[in-house]
Amino acid sequence: RHMTFQKITDKTTWLEYFSHFPEANLLQSWEHGEISQSIGHTVERWAYVDKRRATILMSCVIKNARRGRFLEVAGGPLLDWRDTERATIALEQLRYVGTQYNCVFVRFRAQPPEDPKTIEFLNTQGLKQSPIHIVIDHTTILDLTKSDDELLKGMRQQTRYEVKRVAKRGVAVRALDPAKGIERFYELQRETALRQNFIPPSRRYLEAVVEGYGEKVKLYGAFKNDVLLNLAIVVFYGNEASYLEAASTPDARKEPGAYGIIWQAMRDAREYGCTRFNLWGIAPPGVSNHRYSGVTTFKRGFGGEDVNYLPPQDMVLKPMAYRLTQAVELIRKKRRHL
Repeated sequence: RHMTFQKITDKTTWLEYFSHFPEANLLQSWEHGEISQSIGHTVERWAYVDKRRATILMSCVIKNARRGRFLEVAGGPLLDWRDTERATIALEQLRYVGTQYNCVFVRFRAQPPEDPKTIEFLNTQGLKQSPIHIVIDHTTILDLTKSDDELLKGMRQQTRYEVKRVAKRGVAVRALDPAKGIERFYELQRETALRQNFIPPSRRYLEAVVEGYGEKVKLYGAFKNDVLLNLAIVVFYGNEASYLEAASTPDARKEPGAYGIIWQAMRDAREYGCTRFNLWGIAPPGVSNHRYSGVTTFKRGFGGEDVNYLPPQDMVLKPMAYRLTQAVELIRKKRRHL
């Protein structure tokens, strides 16, 4: 069946097919693949085309880890998962590509919200829920088709108060040059990570994001009397803006800088043509020691809708080697509060 898939090697074709999937975000973008390649991974992009319309799209990233090579699809494959025939074709293709690259397993986290029927279908296909996440599994998403007044009205009272306090406290939010500011962001996020106990992304990855997304990436800074309080990286891609990374100084706790950045980014995203603002990660319901526990209340305050994506799935290609992977990842999960 994989012969009906087309391997896509040019950006224009990929962007055309990508536009057929309104639920897609930057994870299946052409640029995300380029970023993965620039940090040393192999990328293959495939589309299943029916009468010039893509009905399945998958950007596959092949990663060489110490525990064995694996194939990863973040935010995909893109398809209508309720169509089990189409979903079966997508899984066959993943198995085919994973086998071609001699992978231990294939791991993917699709875009639809959690749905018992789809999970049941995936179980019948012999897939296992991944011991570890790929990217955010739980998030909160704001509807940007609303006016400023409606957005403010939808916020928690405390959040609305903080947003209005930005001007009163003399906090200024500015868009900075991402290429020039990424070094400062990296340093500040490292300090933030030490204070808040999370693992920050590498400098190489941050630089690749800034280079890869070009004018679609914005670096926001919140300042008071020209003293830096907060920085955040937001990517505007297709229908969705993503609040990707953030960092703060110890002084930021006393000021509403982080609220000011999100409020500004939301309105900029709407101008850009985005219809959703993804706050990029909250703790799952009822989990108190998750890496996003500290920011969940803050993010939820903006009045978005919580989304639990389909849980990440593993397709095991080499059972013995996979068992070793599982053991390593479960230890890592505990250590990193994932």
